[in-house]
Amino acid sequence: MASGRPTKVGLSPTRFALIGSELIAFTLLGVLADWITGWLPWTTVAMTLLGLAAVMMQLARAVLNGSAKSGAPQKPGP
Repeated sequence: MASGRPTKVGLSPTRFALIGSELIAFTLLGVLADWITGWLPWTTVAMTLLGLAAVMMQLARAVLNGSAKSGAPQKPGP
């Protein structure tokens, strides 16, 4: 690459939509579990927080993998 700018490879909108749907899935599973057990709203809150943690991990992984594929300099691992 002549300009020296990294390209964004692997960061498609579809990938981000899929990651976002994970949070919806966790929340809906929490609502379903609450409906079955009658523990409203605690399972929904717990599953939503768990889904939020999973989504943050997936977003970080997607961004790091996307920048690694683009040729951007990476810090050496521990």
